[in-house]
Amino acid sequence: FIKIWVDDREGAKKTLTPALYGAILDEAHKQGVPVAVHNVKLADAKLMFKGGMEGWLHVPVRGGDVVDAETIAIVKDRIAKNDRPVMWMTPALTTAWMNTQGGARQPAWLSDPLLTATYSRSDIEKFWGEPLRKMTEPDVAKAKRAFEKDGKNAMTLRAAGMKIVGGTDTGQTRHLMGFFNHLDLESQVAFGLTPMQAIMGATRDGAAIGGFNTGEVAAGKQADFIVLDANPLESISNTRKIAKVFLRGAEVPRADYAKRWQAKFK
Repeated sequence: FIKIWVDDREGAKKTLTPALYGAILDEAHKQGVPVAVHNVKLADAKLMFKGGMEGWLHVPVRGGDVVDAETIAIVKDRIAKNDRPVMWMTPALTTAWMNTQGGARQPAWLSDPLLTATYSRSDIEKFWGEPLRKMTEPDVAKAKRAFEKDGKNAMTLRAAGMKIVGGTDTGQTRHLMGFFNHLDLESQVAFGLTPMQAIMGATRDGAAIGGFNTGEVAAGKQADFIVLDANPLESISNTRKIAKVFLRGAEVPRADYAKRWQAKFK
């Protein structure tokens, strides 16, 4: 898919106008290419829902705006008319959820063996330990309010028919690859999904939307799966208790990889 950016960063940046992102949608759809967007404002989200936008990288309505009845009606109408009915979002509320745990008391995931086996203590402290510890009580309270509002918007849109799939800002500086996908699941459960719903979104639904031959244990699918030491339906954090990983039927040599990474820790 094509990803576009519709966000003026609270007036600090120029952003795509409705005429421009409308033209992108029209041309992409002529070529049979789906489009996804990083977007913030309700007004833009409405126009893009109407224009046939398929995906959102983040909750479609956030930053203080609230999903309204008109937006819900647009989503339901598209589904009823079979007009690009598969609309999805990667809420990417991972960081927002992590910030709700700031302050003097450090969250348990900061010392998770899966994290410390793959990233150095100095990087963990630099990117997350120290910044979270420096958050004041008002900072944490503000983070909790923002997470609750954005999570409620996500759940309202899901109830209207949108799909929630896995996706993070992973790869950018402090957004740690691999581990953050697990925290993404935890954040989704925190704003309202059941563990099974979060897992299905990150596996079956995400693979179907992306066009990948994986995401399910089924005949004809790639044998990509994780063996866990604990039940994630009892606690979604149990997805981090990994015994083995298989890709295309072959076991991944996780211990060997960990040794190579740890040799580079500074």
